[in-house]
Amino acid sequence: MNQSKPTNEPQIHSEHWLNGEDTKTQLQRGLTAYLAMSDAFQSIAARIHLIRQAKYSLDLQYYIWADDFIGNLMLHELLKAADRGVKVRVLIDDQNGTKIDPQLKALSTHPNIEIKLYNPYKFRHFRVLDYIFRLKQINHRMHNKLIIADGIIAVTGGRNISSEYFDASESFQFTDMDILFFGTAVHGANTVFSNFWNNDLSYPNQQFITQGNAKDLEKLRLDYQKLEQKEPETDTKVDTEQRELANELKQNRINWARAHFLADSPKKTLGQAQNGELISHQIRQHLGEPKQEMDLISAYFVPTKIGTQYLAQFPKQGEPYRVCRRLFI
Repeated sequence: MNQSKPTNEPQIHSEHWLNGEDTKTQLQRGLTAYLAMSDAFQSIAARIHLIRQAKYSLDLQYYIWADDFIGNLMLHELLKAADRGVKVRVLIDDQNGTKIDPQLKALSTHPNIEIKLYNPYKFRHFRVLDYIFRLKQINHRMHNKLIIADGIIAVTGGRNISSEYFDASESFQFTDMDILFFGTAVHGANTVFSNFWNNDLSYPNQQFITQGNAKDLEKLRLDYQKLEQKEPETDTKVDTEQRELANELKQNRINWARAHFLADSPKKTLGQAQNGELISHQIRQHLGEPKQEMDLISAYFVPTKIGTQYLAQFPKQGEPYRVCRRLFI
């Protein structure tokens, strides 16, 4: 049984991320600053920048968190942030498996780190039993990919925390897109994270992983120090990208737009979500009927019969909408 207690919304702190009269004016207008990132190193640098510059809180929500270079690099950065006094919350879908259980076991002993598993397998080491007895629930996973710093700046997109998403794998790579965003839309991201974090399907990892101790955490620190020494060139490149990104934010070299952060409700996992709690309904609600153009970028484009009817109602003259999706070869 999930014994965790609901956690309050994070405090919003914007003063040290973007500043100046222009920023205040844009926020008062309800706009969101954003930076689109297709470059893999810029994307990992953005996440590291948020972690290193955070002063109060870090909330992370991911489907995959691999036990590889990028996965451990991020965990090490979170550990260093927690040592500075930053409150860290990490929510990982339990489809991720058990490979990083030793790291989670050690990190959970830190007073500033809290980790939860979403929709966990009851038989974590014999998962086939869950598929036999709980297929309907287990087959619904949390694919959210989000990091929020200080409740006001965030990164979301298609990249999980794994080396192949950041051009750091020796086997294969995924090409993807992320968005760094600051301001109004982050309020929606905070709400989405809180809805999942406080949901009954999110369990403290100690309920499934053996309780760690101070020795476990000290061993992990030593392992991460060795990791830093093992990959100096990658660390240097990430550090360079992180500093360039920090300068872009400091100089306000970013775009502003009216934006919304949308996501399915965690109720969908149990088949209990109503219309307004589903992202498909939310998208139609916010889009309405585009008058001039609509651009859609998605790795998966399966509009279904209802979605096709919705798109077909747009004006046929010109090019009212464009869809960019990946090609399976």
